[in-house]
Amino acid sequence: MFNISDNQFQPDKLYKSFSLSSHETKVFGEAVKGIKVRTCHRAGVVRVYRVNSLQLPADQLWFVAIASFIQIAIAYSHLVFDMDGKSDFRFQGKDEEGNERRMTVAGYFTERYGELKYPKLPCLHVGPVTRNIYFPLEVCMLDTPQKYSKKLTEKQTSAIIRAAAVDATAREHRIAALCEQAAFQKDSFLKEFGLQISPKMCETTARVLNPPRILFGEKNHYSDPVVVPKDGAWSLDNQRLYVPAICRSYSLIAMINPLEQRTLE
Repeated sequence: MFNISDNQFQPDKLYKSFSLSSHETKVFGEAVKGIKVRTCHRAGVVRVYRVNSLQLPADQLWFVAIASFIQIAIAYSHLVFDMDGKSDFRFQGKDEEGNERRMTVAGYFTERYGELKYPKLPCLHVGPVTRNIYFPLEVCMLDTPQKYSKKLTEKQTSAIIRAAAVDATAREHRIAALCEQAAFQKDSFLKEFGLQISPKMCETTARVLNPPRILFGEKNHYSDPVVVPKDGAWSLDNQRLYVPAICRSYSLIAMINPLEQRTLE
């Protein structure tokens, strides 16, 4: 699996003929599905779309241009193959004068808005699923911060846990710093409604619960089989469980990409 944050995928590392492999396209398509993007190719016009899927590169996605009506044609009945065996989607048609005109998405953007920097990057299918609205990847930007609803990777989950696992004192300092940064005392809207927010935290009565204990089996390292945790964990070194079990056989199934088989070694 590739990481979109890798250096090779940074804008300053891309070049005009840069393209994604089939595996990268599949992974990236799953990652962007459902997110909201806004287009930036028309000055002064901001429109937000939801991504449906990832499509062919802009220089391989063809459509028919008829006068002022533009129709993207994506249908397997129009799938053709070139001499190199590569496939692309094309649609043939005629304008009002009977002249046939075919154009790629990259060609259309070059004619209307300027040449694309990365024409071999895929297009995004956005908007209603029943409508054929496609934009090159480089003219789309992530909308304002939005909720990520997909399952996080192990690395992402670990990073969130490390960021959230702070002691009470450090968390108190963070909250105090954010409160000071917000400057509620100078907020004109709060004053207008007669509201005040104290920078001091509320104090309440609480108690510390006793940690759960564990009962080891006979002939354990401790003289007392009932042990309390130390530093939030029980030490299992040279210990015998109260009711031990034996795993007589097991099997492993590695469902990974063939290119990542080296990680199993």
